[in-house]
Amino acid sequence: MTSMKVTPEETLINLPAVWSLISHLRETDQPIEQALNSIIEDLEIAKNGFGAVYWPPFEINDIGDIKVG
Repeated sequence: MTSMKVTPEETLINLPAVWSLISHLRETDQPIEQALNSIIEDLEIAKNGFGAVYWPPFEINDIGDIKVG
């Protein structure tokens, strides 16, 4: 499988009104609060593949940073 490098600031990710699985496009780790800041008003809960959550209304962040890879 091959991939193409993108510029995250210039890459639009369409999120449907239900749930979505998205990739981390950056080459470095990033705090989840920073990564999801632009959609924070619409975000209910974010989960990773290990069951950890980022749940802004309850100030819960078990994820910490979004990791590369």
